Amino acid sequence: MKSEVKPLNPLIYRTAAQFAAEWYEIGRSQGLTSIHKNAKRYAAANFEKFVPKVIETFLHMLKPTSGISEHMKQEIYSALIDPVNDPNLVPVGVKSKPLPDIDIEKIIRTYDKNQMKFNDLSSKPSPN
Repeated sequence: MKSEVKPLNPLIYRTAAQFAAEWYEIGRSQGLTSIHKNAKRYAAANFEKFVPKVIETFLHMLKPTSGISEHMKQEIYSALIDPVNDPNLVPVGVKSKPLPDIDIEKIIRTYDKNQMKFNDLSSKPSPN
């Protein structure tokens, strides 16, 4: 039986799932075809591919010039120091398909624009 290690702070994985869902939606709008029926299923199957980009984004958010609250910085820092979130600890031999060529900046802009919550993948974007 395979044992699963759960992260102490799942922020990185939840955000990766949100990035994956946005990627799916943007990709579908640009003509991407998928075996997955919806964004939630795509995110569940592919969120691990987005973890490095989430970590990179979080590191940028920790910069003093980022303008995020101290509370958000503490949450991000807490997630980053959780050793389970280390992409270098991914088991050797895991094969993954490369991501399709879609503009990640568009995903980040959409993510920022909608002010999606970190802890709720199923939440709808808040109206501005």
